[in-house]
Amino acid sequence: MSELDRPTPHDEAQLLLPWYATGQLDDADRRQVDDHLADCGACRAALATEQAIGRRVANLSLDVEVGWDDMRQRLARQPAQGRRSFGPRLARRPRWIGLALAAQLVLLVSTVVTFAPIGRPAAYHVLSATPAPARGNALIMFRPEAKADEMMHALASVDARIVDGPTDAGAWLARVAPRERADRIARLRAQPAVAMAEPIDP
Repeated sequence: MSELDRPTPHDEAQLLLPWYATGQLDDADRRQVDDHLADCGACRAALATEQAIGRRVANLSLDVEVGWDDMRQRLARQPAQGRRSFGPRLARRPRWIGLALAAQLVLLVSTVVTFAPIGRPAAYHVLSATPAPARGNALIMFRPEAKADEMMHALASVDARIVDGPTDAGAWLARVAPRERADRIARLRAQPAVAMAEPIDP
């Protein structure tokens, strides 16, 4: 150990002070602390603190039952209106409330287990990705004098959806149910606002 690492007499006295205060040092260590205390005011102040703590601890009761009795007596002396008791309310709670809560918990867990995907990785979607546009399968051209509400009515009557347009010629690309395309295009042609309706394939 180098000279820098060796504890000083002050350090040694500081370490021994708790045992000095309680009278647990042997004669040699006690004389060493006595000699240091004669010249060190900081250690004398620390010793006074140790002794004050020792006196406080000595006055504490370690009898747990005595502590509980004291607490019970203080609670009994406290005015009744100042205390809030939850015991009677809990005792009056019907038993079915607890059973209902348990049943709800079981239902929640079983629902999560039933509908949670097991063994399937979650679908991954990039936030900036847009869904692929629906492909049109019908080309519709409205009459020049047709109003917007008439055009919307014509499309709604066959559940058609505009997916692109208009073209340079003023035609709209729409999508109708593929299996009923022929029937729906025929119904579109019968609409007063429609000038032309034709099926198209990609």
